[in-house]
Amino acid sequence: MTHITDLCSPSNTQRFTCNGAKVTYNASLIWGTVGPQRMFQSGQVYSALMYFFFIGPVVTGLVYAVYRRHPNSWIKWVNVPIFFNAAGNIPPANTTQYSLWFIFG
Repeated sequence: MTHITDLCSPSNTQRFTCNGAKVTYNASLIWGTVGPQRMFQSGQVYSALMYFFFIGPVVTGLVYAVYRRHPNSWIKWVNVPIFFNAAGNIPPANTTQYSLWFIFG
């Protein structure tokens, strides 16, 4: 990427600044050297994360089914991907606190 003139600079005419290029490079380096099997295999720290590949579509399908049955209810404001993603983006709170805030306001 460095051989193209002004590709990742603010003065680029196309306004392509490559904000996440270093993050992508570092993540691909980590995934390539450590490997997903070593991070997600049984007994490792992130092994439970694999269940969310099943839980995410199931919860999304359930919310969609409830919305189709009751289109004028509050369920139309629930966005499952934002709910699951936002739980990981609030550092001082864990997912339990976030879920309780969502339920009780």
